[in-house]
Amino acid sequence: MDEIVLRKWALLLCLVTGLVAGWSFSAGASEPVEEAEKTAPGPTVVEVPVMLMPIATASRRMHYYAYVLFQLEIPSPNDRWSVEDKIPYIQDAFIRELHARPNVLDDDPMIIDIRGIKARLSARIRDIMGDERVGEIIIKELALPRGARASE
Repeated sequence: MDEIVLRKWALLLCLVTGLVAGWSFSAGASEPVEEAEKTAPGPTVVEVPVMLMPIATASRRMHYYAYVLFQLEIPSPNDRWSVEDKIPYIQDAFIRELHARPNVLDDDPMIIDIRGIKARLSARIRDIMGDERVGEIIIKELALPRGARASE
């Protein structure tokens, strides 16, 4: 008889816990929805995995490697998944493009040509995606040796 009483109490406890949890979840869920309605959806950002960018001059003389982390700004949040599906192809295209040409300004290995790099990589993204799903390429992190700088 004690076992039946314990089962009833356990069932009652589970029922009360479930009701309280459901009530608190539904009460808390209305606040973020209201807040989301107030703010317009902005661009979404997708990260490309960190890669090494060779820093070489036009004479193909290798000076050093720079670590770089790119982010892709996606104007519509609905396009995020289609861009994320293409990240391996985008990463491959970025690596090929960064290794194909010098990434320096005026053949000076201490000045990185950011504008030129972004233009070249934007062209590669258009080749892969075929449309304007990617807005801007953002360089989130760029690790350079002492004395080197990035041009804007």
